[in-house]
Amino acid sequence: MPIFTEIDQAMEYARTHPDDGPGILERLDSVRSRAKGTPMEARVENAIRRHRAFRRERIDNIIRDMQAEAHGLMANGNYAGAEQAVRAFRAPPAPEIEKVRRSLLDEIRGKTDGGTGK
Repeated sequence: MPIFTEIDQAMEYARTHPDDGPGILERLDSVRSRAKGTPMEARVENAIRRHRAFRRERIDNIIRDMQAEAHGLMANGNYAGAEQAVRAFRAPPAPEIEKVRRSLLDEIRGKTDGGTGK
């Protein structure tokens, strides 16, 4: 299969499976290894950079939304609702998101364990 076809297929997979960060990078890395030393190498490297930037922005937005929802509920004294919202918040699997989720749950528990929550 021509390398440009593989690149197009990897990019199409990225477009149709935006939550599969590892799968996207696996496909792009495979194409990168085949493109090494060819004029297509720069195109693949550029696609990987774009994917990483897109993924970082998407994760940052998800984290911001999850924090805003939890803090809004906590500001109104609704700690049980905040905990439920954080646990139920839909997000693609990403270590960065899970780290923030755990941190928020610890923050909520700290407020309720300290006797200030409802």
